[in-house]
Amino acid sequence: MKKTNTTTPNKLARKMIAANENAAAPAPEKIKNQPSNIEGATMTKINQATRSTHAANDQIFDPTDPFSPIVEIFPEMSADDFKGLKQDIEKNGLLVPIQVQSGKIIDGRHRWRACAELGIPAEYIEVDPKESGIAHAIGCNMQRRQLTEFDKVEIAHRIGHLPVGSNQHTATAAPSQGVLAKSLKTSADTLQRGNKIFRNGSEMLKSAVRSGDLSVSDGALMTELPKEKQDELLNNGVKSAKKVIKALNLEKTQKFREKKNALINELAANSLTLNGIAKHSVLYVDPPWDYLGFLGTPYPTMKTQEICDMKVGDICTEDAVVLMWAPSSMVGDALEVAGSNLKCNFCKEI
Repeated sequence: MKKTNTTTPNKLARKMIAANENAAAPAPEKIKNQPSNIEGATMTKINQATRSTHAANDQIFDPTDPFSPIVEIFPEMSADDFKGLKQDIEKNGLLVPIQVQSGKIIDGRHRWRACAELGIPAEYIEVDPKESGIAHAIGCNMQRRQLTEFDKVEIAHRIGHLPVGSNQHTATAAPSQGVLAKSLKTSADTLQRGNKIFRNGSEMLKSAVRSGDLSVSDGALMTELPKEKQDELLNNGVKSAKKVIKALNLEKTQKFREKKNALINELAANSLTLNGIAKHSVLYVDPPWDYLGFLGTPYPTMKTQEICDMKVGDICTEDAVVLMWAPSSMVGDALEVAGSNLKCNFCKEI
């Protein structure tokens, strides 16, 4: 099941302050200018005129419409977690300032609501409008939240569906998928699989992946089935669904194997033999080693004995220099190929 992160921004701030005290450094009264760990998403210094009071609040944004659409890329805090946040702020004050850019809150909607409900003055940090508000919000939240793989997929999906103009006040557009994957500490492949789930997955399938009953990879495989079939399998239980997913994976592997065999046969039919080729004094040999297994490389491979049988020595002069590439795991095989084909006076691993 999905783990819930109960560390509120205020609790995180108190841990940071305690760590500073243990290091014999003076603890700050408030955490200010908390840096984002996303490259390029830096913050400007706090403007004293836009801090600490609700009067300043009116200068920063319209209180009737305070939030940028960017805040929606992260999920809402649960009722219990919000209650805990309110209690923490009531007891200790706001320790993590609210992040504002171009008049809108981009991080801190729950802290803002808690302060508003408690009647406690909020504190704000204004983010440079030239920076990417999306990247900045990701950086702030990645420091505080424990996210599952599907959480990250959902965040990427929401970013892709933000209203046009959500990042209009920044110099940078929404991050590319590669940059987004790096920012969310996941892979671009995972985000692509997640896109399949959102495009072709039923609501029941999305719930199963969101809860952790199915992995993102398994969910993406199930999207190859009609939505009605997805729901039918999940209604029979996750174990039943996983059996079908395993069969789908085997079928997909077999299709890839057949496609690769066809490519091997096509290349073999068009390959030239070594017969009749002039002898050379320098040869560079790059054998198609089978070092990752049949499915591991995107090109046809050969077994070591098949490479030995090619008789490369027949096209070498007596004093030829042969340079041969081999992966470190197959140096022994390379020496075997050299020994069976060439009268070696000198072999050296480079």
